[in-house]
Amino acid sequence: MNTVIIKKPDKKIRKNAAFLLALLCVGMVLLNIVSLINVIFVNGEEYREQAESQQMSDTVVTAPRGNIYDCNMNVLAQSASAWLCCATPNNIKKDETRENIAKFLSDLFSIDYDTVMKKLSNTNSRYEIIKKQVSAAQKDKAEKYLDENKYNGIVYFTPSSMRYYQSNNFASTVVGFINADGEGKGGLEYVYDKQLTGTPGRIITAKDARSQSMSSDYETVIDAKSGDGLVTTIDKTIQYYLEKALNEALNDYKAEGAYGIVMDVNTGAVKAMSNKPDFDPNNAYTIYDKKIRKEVNKLKGTDKYAEAYTNALFSQWNNKTISYTYEPGSVFKVFTLSAALEEGVVNENTTYNCNGVYSIGGWNIHCARRTGHGHQTLTQGLMNSCNPFFITIGQKLGTDAYFKYFEAFGFTEKTGIDLPGEAEPVAGVTYHPKDSFTKVNLASTSFGQSIKVTPIQIITAISAVANGGKLMQPYVVAGTVDADGNILSTREPVVKRQVISESTSKKVCEMMEKVVSAGTGKNAYIPGYRVAGKTATSQKLKESQDSEKDIYSGSFVCFAPADDPQIAVLIIIDNPGTAVHSGSVVAAPAAKEVMQNTLEYLNVEPKYTEKELATVTSVAPKLVGSSVSAAKQLAARQGYSVKVVGSGENVVSQNPAENQTVPSGGVIVVYTDKDAETSMVEIPDFTNKTISQVNQLAVEAGVNISFSGPSLKSSSVVSFKQSIEPGTKVEAGSSITVYFQETEGVADAD
Repeated sequence: MNTVIIKKPDKKIRKNAAFLLALLCVGMVLLNIVSLINVIFVNGEEYREQAESQQMSDTVVTAPRGNIYDCNMNVLAQSASAWLCCATPNNIKKDETRENIAKFLSDLFSIDYDTVMKKLSNTNSRYEIIKKQVSAAQKDKAEKYLDENKYNGIVYFTPSSMRYYQSNNFASTVVGFINADGEGKGGLEYVYDKQLTGTPGRIITAKDARSQSMSSDYETVIDAKSGDGLVTTIDKTIQYYLEKALNEALNDYKAEGAYGIVMDVNTGAVKAMSNKPDFDPNNAYTIYDKKIRKEVNKLKGTDKYAEAYTNALFSQWNNKTISYTYEPGSVFKVFTLSAALEEGVVNENTTYNCNGVYSIGGWNIHCARRTGHGHQTLTQGLMNSCNPFFITIGQKLGTDAYFKYFEAFGFTEKTGIDLPGEAEPVAGVTYHPKDSFTKVNLASTSFGQSIKVTPIQIITAISAVANGGKLMQPYVVAGTVDADGNILSTREPVVKRQVISESTSKKVCEMMEKVVSAGTGKNAYIPGYRVAGKTATSQKLKESQDSEKDIYSGSFVCFAPADDPQIAVLIIIDNPGTAVHSGSVVAAPAAKEVMQNTLEYLNVEPKYTEKELATVTSVAPKLVGSSVSAAKQLAARQGYSVKVVGSGENVVSQNPAENQTVPSGGVIVVYTDKDAETSMVEIPDFTNKTISQVNQLAVEAGVNISFSGPSLKSSSVVSFKQSIEPGTKVEAGSSITVYFQETEGVADAD
């Protein structure tokens, strides 16, 4: 048997092996130290967060967005409690479970199944947002389904909020809207987004080994802080008057757009602002105007649809009262007149003989009356809106002086109103630069052509004419409040500069009052109120070179009372689709309606002349309880006639009732039997009738007529609208307002 002899390693080999072993141990220790350093100091925060995410649930709670109020604290926009639906896809163990939950949630929230499925299939994710702004009813339904199917720990809900605009499209372009992420995307919602948003809260909850939330004993709640509320200058009632008038004008004249502003002339506060068509901020991504929506939907399935849809949305969100630039036309004569009076180049005794045309620089500029107005005073020139007269005034003023007032009235700068999207005036684009402002430029701008302005610039400048010459900073937000209504801040009116003197302001106000009482603005005349105003009609560029259709915008601006101005109103009717496009016809009646309603709402006392008293309404006397003969005598003494229904001897009821308004010379229907059947009559069609024709129809129908319009003595006054639709059944003696407008002597020059 062979013996194997194993030799021991020599001492050197053993020494090397020991060294290598020691080196290996040191290396492993150093490696562990490096790894530990990496865990603690390099990636420590990341590992800590991963550990906490498994042990803790940290949920952000959206802060309630601050409310937006009108000037009387009526809510225009508010947030209400809602929920955020979230999911933890890594808790889903079966594909069947994932599919069932995806189908249920897509049906419940009306969202795409594939979108939900994609989120639930992200198995590495512990947090996926399924739906924002979930209602309490939807949350309850979902939780019931999840509980019944034992899908716990997969879908959960955290507190959130929803934005509501209670009156739908009311003041929508002023208030604006928010997107799905709760960010302001228009109007005040955008400008004041930071103040409205508030500070989010947090709910921190411990989790057990199965990643289920533990009891509330292990929960920390950091409350969300509500955003600040905005108190605006908008008056909900005046806003209603404006929107109603604009909607009617838009439909009556088949216009492309109707824009309007109501302003406090002494402060620059915007009391109402609107443009039609607009949109519903509750559904901001839906095209609100049916006609436009129909045209866009025709393009579905084509390459042009997306662009048309986007353009329609941006158009309806656009606040055209501050972004729309247009040639102001004859309204601008007010500023030319103010500058010329202030500089002393004309006075109340200045006259001019208009032959119908003014020639300058090879151009013939015509008057609205091609045959001319003949000899006129300065006031008559404004009343007649005479182009040649105002070109002459502009030439007397000169280019330097004219441009000085053009700047002073604010037409070379933004007004700075606290709303987004105000158009920027640009020299050489919207107005003639000062260094190249020629006499020909002066001729056209003196009556409002060859320049472009915004509606907010016009009403701000007109307010300066009305208030004694002070150009005010227009604004919409008057202050902020906290969630409990406590005042946090207020805004004071800001005078930007003095443009004209008080004496010049007073003179121009008196002349503008004549425009309404006897000039081109007669359709804005309001009995009992001294209204000062100016009409304008401006021709726009044609839609295309091949278009045969001329495009116009008719406008009217006014303020009242003329002897103590409080409120200014501007109405612009863009591209009327009717043959008549004059501002005196399409815009003045709407401005008159807004102004009259506003003055009455503000309790401005009317002051009637003797002539006006003969046509205004008064209150019905008390006839109930009187004998029929005594009732007739009492009514006759106050100028009313009586129609008797029944065979009794005494009056048991009447229409109109005691203290209700009755037009002067109207009829009061009295009933003498308690059981007498109410006498009903049908409303005739009063439109396109003269005064006498309307009176005759009213007598035959047994109804009362309230007349609204210019001086009713004129033979050219014709009715164009009535407060109750023809064919409507009403009780005999009821009052109907019929609106009249002047058809002659109201044409205003471009």
